This record gives sequence, structure tokens and C-alpha cells, in this order.
Amino acid sequence: MNEASEIDDQPALAENGAVLLIRDRPVMPAASVARAFGVETREVVQAIKRNPLKFNGAHAFELSREEADFLTSQGVISKPGRGGSRALPWVLTQKGVARLATIIDSPRALDAVDTMIDIFIEVYQQLAQGRRDIAIADPSRLAPSGVDETHLKSFRKKLLAALDGLLGVVIDPVRATTVRDELGELSGGALGHFKEQLRTKGLENEKIAAETLLIIEKAREIRDKTEAEARKSHAETERIALENLDKKISIVERLMKMSKDMEPNAVVRLLGEFEGAAPRLAEPPRTPLISPPRDDSES
Repeated sequence: MNEASEIDDQPALAENGAVLLIRDRPVMPAASVARAFGVETREVVQAIKRNPLKFNGAHAFELSREEADFLTSQGVISKPGRGGSRALPWVLTQKGVARLATIIDSPRALDAVDTMIDIFIEVYQQLAQGRRDIAIADPSRLAPSGVDETHLKSFRKKLLAALDGLLGVVIDPVRATTVRDELGELSGGALGHFKEQLRTKGLENEKIAAETLLIIEKAREIRDKTEAEARKSHAETERIALENLDKKISIVERLMKMSKDMEPNAVVRLLGEFEGAAPRLAEPPRTPLISPPRDDSES
């Protein structure tokens, strides 16, 4: 079996209890880390395997069959379907997550590295100046306070209302057809996920963002179609509808950008999960730590 097939066949992991206690250390499944960085799980595993000098047992390790079976019995790993999964899942330590950010090629990883570099430079400059009390500018970048979380939740409600307003725009005054009517089931996806996140804080922001952007894209398509029809009929009501739709799209896009700026970057969110929640116990029969991963493709 080659490396690609093993990586593509990574077992699915449950959403709950992302931080696990395995081999007496808190770790996070590679699948959870991949979602935070906006990449596929196989890209995370490939990065680990292809950089054995950068990843040893203190950064990441592949679970043993006993560990994987134990996690399956606990509902952390979903049970394999027909034929079963051929691969064993990988997990990363807190240190491994930070190191991975310097290797993975994604906008979120690059943003995370910039944050780490900025903070290092801030600390270094203060030490070079002989300062004893080190201060970090905008510490909420690393540990959002309760006030920050409350403000972000309030902002998400505004974004939800703006998105609902966009879907409610009437684009056919004669039939009273709205954007929501045109989009059908698609219109309820992002709204439903927004409401669920406000209630549980357990949903991925990336999924909401993707669905919202899709709605905006579809709304623009509807706008272009409506504009073409308005040119033929010279209807004043359709022109007003177009202006209203343009306004609503602009509001949602602006709020989306502001929301993105307010969200902590990937590494901050992941490290916060390590610090903010008690690891879920996952201690099957003991197995020795594996040696640093090796790239089998080079053998």
C-alpha cells in the first residue's frame, strides 16, 4: 500500500472532544487540525511524514491499532464502513500544531505564523531595550476575553440579521418572489448554521463562511438576471429592487470581512482548545512511543 492511499483513507473522527489524552499527553486529531487550517487531513499527515527532522514524538504520532480500536469503542473515531479503514489516525501535540503552521501552505497557516513572528519580535525588542516587564500589544489576539467573546457573538447576530435581510429582498414585485424563494433549500443552510453556532458555539466558522459566500454568489447571479429583464421592460419597480439587492449584498460582504478580522487565527483557536478544555481521557493498553516518522516514499 502506498502513502497516498493510506493518507486518503484516514478514519473519520467525531466532532466532540477534540483534545484527547493519549500516552499521558494532550493531543488533537489531525482531522481537527486540518479543519482549522483549511486543508485536507491528508495534507497534514503528508507534512508530518515528509518532515521527519521537524516532527518527532513530541510533536505528532500515529496511533497504534489498540489505541485506534479503543477510541472507536469510545465513539471518538467513527466505526469503519464496509471493508474498514486501512489507515491509523495521526494526532498532534500543542507544540506540533504550532510547528505545523510553519509548513502547511494555506492562508490561515500563514496568518498564524505572522502572529507568532510578530509576538516574538515584540518580546525580543523589549528585552533588547532592557525592559523587565514584558507587554504584548493587543493580548486578545492570543486569549480572547469574555468581553471579546460577547462582542463577537453580538456581531454574529448582526451578520445573521443582514443575511436574513438579503434573502428577504423582493426581486419580482409582480409575483412577490424573494431571493430566498429563488435559492430554495440553499437559503436555509447558512442561516441554520448561524443559529446553531450562536446556541452551541460548536460549529465551524469555515462552513458558515463558505455557505454565506455561496449565497452572495447566487444573489449576484439573480441580480444580473433581474437587471437583464429590467432593461427589456424598463420597469421602475425592478430598478428599485436591484438597488435594494445591491445594498443588501454590500452590507453582508462588509460584515463578513469585519467578522473575519475579529476571529482569532487558526493557531490561537487550536492552542486555546488545548488550554481551555480538559482533555478527553483515551488510555487504552500502553504502547511505546513511536520513532520519528519516516517518509516511506523515499525508501
